Amino acid sequence: MSQNGIVFLFPAFANDYRENDSFTIPGFQPLFRSLLEIAAERLDHELLTFDASGNNFLDQSLRNQYISYI
Repeated sequence: MSQNGIVFLFPAFANDYRENDSFTIPGFQPLFRSLLEIAAERLDHELLTFDASGNNFLDQSLRNQYISYI
């Protein structure tokens, strides 16, 4: 059986989201926001302040990793 897969590589360094095309994909923002709200409720309320254009978590590695997983 042949099957195509999707792989996401989690880097060991902070991600810069300022020029990430994912945020412009139709339907991505509402899904991302809903997952962000779940993560904020369970992990860190400050996640709700994430701003992709300002990339305000670049100097906060744990929060940056949460965003990568979301």
